[in-house]
Amino acid sequence: MGATAAIGSAIAGGGIQAFGQYRKGQYERQIAYANAKIGDAQATDALRRGTLAAGRVRTRTAQTIGEQRAAFGAQGIAMDSGSALDLQTDAAKFGELDALTVLDNARMESWALQTQAHNLRFQGDVAAKTGRQQALGTLLGTGGNVLSAKYGFGG
Repeated sequence: MGATAAIGSAIAGGGIQAFGQYRKGQYERQIAYANAKIGDAQATDALRRGTLAAGRVRTRTAQTIGEQRAAFGAQGIAMDSGSALDLQTDAAKFGELDALTVLDNARMESWALQTQAHNLRFQGDVAAKTGRQQALGTLLGTGGNVLSAKYGFGG
């Protein structure tokens, strides 16, 4: 009767341990996926912020060109030719270059955050698979131990 109780206890203990390993893997996966979701939101926000910042750069550029035109007009300088036109054209080109740089930086930040989110999901999937494998290993080991104890194998 004592051997039967010991075998039952071993089976129950192995089952509980296996369930715990499985649940741990599932929990780690849930945490990783939740963190990845936050990363996705941050990536989207980086693009939104970059678009807004590029818009502000373009607005400032337009204001600068407007100020140039007003100054040229006040001085009686023709705005559509010569140095005045060159200054306005350069301001427009460099302003757009600045806006595109802001957008490119936002895209790079977003890409990095998306990559991090992808890696978190992968790590979560690995944790879940590891939990399942550990649980299976525990169940198989428990079964082997029970058979050894009951039938005297491996001794």
